[in-house]
Amino acid sequence: MTMQEDFTDFLDCEEFAVEVRAENPARTFAAIFDNPGAFATLGSLELETTGPVLTCKHRDVADFTRETVCTVDGRVYDVDRVEPDGTGVAVVLLFP
Repeated sequence: MTMQEDFTDFLDCEEFAVEVRAENPARTFAAIFDNPGAFATLGSLELETTGPVLTCKHRDVADFTRETVCTVDGRVYDVDRVEPDGTGVAVVLLFP
């Protein structure tokens, strides 16, 4: 059985969250956006990159596919995948 919690306080755009605009179908929802830096090694070459993610209600992104496009703070991202955690929250991995 899936546990459902109320995450309204955490997903308040006046507090922690940002407004996300998604396409297909067009809609907006609140999410916590994080864009941590990451290092990748390819042979002797080190690359610095980012790993943008959204943390949001799973029901807001349940229909996302790899082709879904999101805009966060004016920057456009493509969805890589959605990882629900079983509590009603999902992490959406993005790429620019």
